[in-house]
Amino acid sequence: MDKLKIIIKNNKKSIIFLFILTAIALITGSIFSLMLNNNDKQLVSESITNFLNNINNVNYIETLKSATLEQSLLIFFIWLLGFSIIGIPIILFSFFVKVFTLGFSICSIITIYKAKGILIALFYIFPHHILNIINYAFLTIISLKVSFSLLYAIFKRRKMDFKPIMNKYLISLLISIILSMLAIVLEVYLMPNLMGLIR
Repeated sequence: MDKLKIIIKNNKKSIIFLFILTAIALITGSIFSLMLNNNDKQLVSESITNFLNNINNVNYIETLKSATLEQSLLIFFIWLLGFSIIGIPIILFSFFVKVFTLGFSICSIITIYKAKGILIALFYIFPHHILNIINYAFLTIISLKVSFSLLYAIFKRRKMDFKPIMNKYLISLLISIILSMLAIVLEVYLMPNLMGLIR
């Protein structure tokens, strides 16, 4: 807990910035969902309805494999971007899109299913999507920290001891992968059962 407090204190500004970005992305995604025309709303409604109707008919092993591959590639992609200065806006944009999509999905579910949609949306995001957002926020902060360290070293023309940075960055990647795998297991095996309780 002491180490966690130190980490939070050292990255306070980044955490506040990401918290604000998360709020903006969620609100923007929700507004975008409400502004769709009738044809697009119908397509979204059919897509969500089909998803919920077939959620208990998925092949768990295949879904687990595809989700693992997709998440691993995304995490590794963000992690690699931390080694480049041009990766800073791409990392932030990737995080924004993830949260924007979540906000869009939540608002669409509630719009379609009304009061029942609140419960459906809750089971849709908890706990795996919450864990995913925390994981992406963690990886984003660490990746941006590495990118800004490189930027500082280049502009100040100072040499960097890259070994300790790389060691910590590799540990961060490992932690992010573990969190991602946990979120995937919860999404594949827990969410369908939770959804089955309210359908």
